[in-house]
Amino acid sequence: ASLTPGVLRMTASVAALVSFEESSVLLRELAGVEVGAKQAERSAEALGNEIAADEREHVEARGEVAPTMYLGMDGTGAPMRAHELRGRAGKQADGSAKTREAKLVTVWTAESRDKEGKPARDPGSVSYSAAIESAATLDTSPELSDFAQRVLREAARRGFAEAPRRVVLGDGSSWIWNTAAELFPGATQILDRFHAKEHLSQVGKIVFANTDAAKPWIEQRYEELDEGRLEALVQALRPYAAEYKQARECIHYIWNNRHRMRYPQFRTQGLCTSTGVVEAECKVVIGTRLKRAGMHWTVNGANAITALRCAKLSGRFEDFWERRSDRMKAAARPLLTNLTCALATPSWRLSFFAPANRAYMIRAVKEALCLSRSPIWNNNGPQSCGKSPNWKIFAPGPLPGPAAAAGVRAATVIVLATLAMVRMHG
Repeated sequence: ASLTPGVLRMTASVAALVSFEESSVLLRELAGVEVGAKQAERSAEALGNEIAADEREHVEARGEVAPTMYLGMDGTGAPMRAHELRGRAGKQADGSAKTREAKLVTVWTAESRDKEGKPARDPGSVSYSAAIESAATLDTSPELSDFAQRVLREAARRGFAEAPRRVVLGDGSSWIWNTAAELFPGATQILDRFHAKEHLSQVGKIVFANTDAAKPWIEQRYEELDEGRLEALVQALRPYAAEYKQARECIHYIWNNRHRMRYPQFRTQGLCTSTGVVEAECKVVIGTRLKRAGMHWTVNGANAITALRCAKLSGRFEDFWERRSDRMKAAARPLLTNLTCALATPSWRLSFFAPANRAYMIRAVKEALCLSRSPIWNNNGPQSCGKSPNWKIFAPGPLPGPAAAAGVRAATVIVLATLAMVRMHG
């Protein structure tokens, strides 16, 4: 059975936060509404798919453009069902994969300052868009990758390209910087210090085996990083490069991103260099919902719930819902017009209310409940709501009597289908 608008919204809101099983329990305990786990899954994912389609269509700019705009990209693995992983290479010991990478783009501003006068993320300024999709495309292809198109849409919504200063933050993944260079060649690229420090910390813990010597070594490397002393940082790593792969990889990491690690210069310009926004929000948007124990997703299901979460967290759900309601009302309007024309015919009115046809009416009601998702239904099947139906198909014949059954059935289905559409979609 279809859910009413209120119950659908509640179901989607809860399912965006917790598992479908927990959603079913919460709806019953807090709202007294019985929605099974499977129905919660179907309803939330269906609405999420609508949101994903709406996100691709609506890219109008909203809000003011700040003097400095920040755009971040990151990725995290989402656990997948087996059939979504066939033939895909992964990080498991046998070379197989257990996850697919969900990629996130986030845009925010940082005009505020903390107690030390450093740039701080402005409350409520962060927006998100994410999906499991490719950031790669052939060099000869004129088309942007699916994720690059997503990044462009989010940048357009936030007015990123119009900002006097544009900054792209990310970790060392090549797809992030390839995308940034392709879409925003004039933007300042900054390797988030949060990620750089993670790499240094990992090397220190491995080299010194988590002994007391690890902490001062790591802190010294942090100081060199903050001061922009990259040559000293590399020299400190070289003695361990022959023995430890992590040290070698860290040296390459620093060398490949050295122009993105000019932190003293960035600080002088008043730019954020380590906000943790991208890393944290990857966990908020994707990790806390899709990566819970025992969860395994289809790509469609993961993308639907991710779209739902992004709309909620970005403060765009209400705009989507309003557009959705307007579309459904517009779709129902021709039905109401056709219904009015039909009921204006005396024979139709008689067929609706004749006591002899009451049994057929009851049967039609039951059938109509099953067909209420179809805009128009006649004896030959559904018709497009964009065209007026041929009312002759519904001709009830001589009245009253059993001959009117087909007409009563068809007319009642139209009535209930129309009312159901209006009820379902507000």
